Amino acid sequence: MSKDYSSDIPYEINFVNPPSDQIITKAFDSIVYLKIDSRGFDLLTEIYFKKKKQLLIDLHNVRIYNTSSSFRSYILSASLLNQIRNQNGFQYSISKISPDTLYLNLEKTMSKEVEVLLKIDIIPKQQHYVYGKITPSIQKITISGPPSLIDSINSISTEYVKLVNVQSNQFIGLKLINPYKDAQLHLSTDSVQVHIPIEQFTESSLIIPIKIFEKNDLRIKLFPETVTVKFLVALKDFDRITPDIFSAVIHYDEHSLNSQIIVLERYPAFIKIIDFQPKSVEYLILVNND
Repeated sequence: MSKDYSSDIPYEINFVNPPSDQIITKAFDSIVYLKIDSRGFDLLTEIYFKKKKQLLIDLHNVRIYNTSSSFRSYILSASLLNQIRNQNGFQYSISKISPDTLYLNLEKTMSKEVEVLLKIDIIPKQQHYVYGKITPSIQKITISGPPSLIDSINSISTEYVKLVNVQSNQFIGLKLINPYKDAQLHLSTDSVQVHIPIEQFTESSLIIPIKIFEKNDLRIKLFPETVTVKFLVALKDFDRITPDIFSAVIHYDEHSLNSQIIVLERYPAFIKIIDFQPKSVEYLILVNND
């Protein structure tokens, strides 16, 4: 086995470092065959016993040829000989690489901003609620990749998380889910921080007068003249509640003979309406005695 022999040995390849404005969208060859000249024993070791490392094909200093296709490119395998010899301590004499041409698809990269979608389920502790809005540290990120992918993406979602029995403000980090795991799509960041405001609420009620709109100078008597609004309010906001920040109205409809519908037209954004009663009122049109 001390004589020199030649053999074609398969090696997996991986293309890296494409031109800065391009991305590899498809490699048509994942294996090359190297014709290695060595002693018989060394060849047997390389073929059957030695774990072969993946060969990295660095495109940075390799001439890339274009075809008539808008994406298809190719490189000549012979131009890779020195690169392969110099990596991984490759000690064998290589006389040939097959196939003689390696094809791949290269596309120009493009970028755009997309929204971040939060995938969060929250079950607060009893009498606790989300106070205001759940906000990520950034609401948009930049994605980069081939136009064939970028054009179809309008948002990037976070990983899913469920929080149970929450009773205080939460600050959590969530990973962003790259829908294309083969590295064709690049995200400007891989995670976001999320603030979830939580407050303890209490139930309260308020009696407010009903206003009449569009009555065309009619004198109208309502029965009743007030509405009771039940709502939830954060303990820290309780002292902010006053009747003047609520508005209950009816838009007088002459075709509604027996009653008029009440609309709760204005109330503060920091409360949660439970109900209001009544939903409608009876009325009388008063006649002037003049």
